[in-house]
Amino acid sequence: MRKFLASFVLFALSAAAQKFEFWPGAKYDPAVPTVEKVLGHEAGVRIAPHADIVRYFEALAAASPTRVRLFEYAKAWEGGRLIYVEVSREANIKRLDEIKANQKRLA
Repeated sequence: MRKFLASFVLFALSAAAQKFEFWPGAKYDPAVPTVEKVLGHEAGVRIAPHADIVRYFEALAAASPTRVRLFEYAKAWEGGRLIYVEVSREANIKRLDEIKANQKRLA
């Protein structure tokens, strides 16, 4: 039983040490900042406060303004910005107002 537990623990530790790939085999654009580059830690390693999440999305929007648009829709009672982000192909971002108008018409 001890050998089994020791083997299991070693397996679990080695699996945890491997770097997780969100999309295996994908080629990422180095101009798009990672969570680690902006916040100083990998995604999922620790809980990020609201201000850090907003900071990350601001970095994404700044790095890729033709594909990412950030909108502030309100302020939290503590003063933090409440945002939403639209991410799409450049062609869709250019015609975002048209897409929104079509959605309203369908609703």
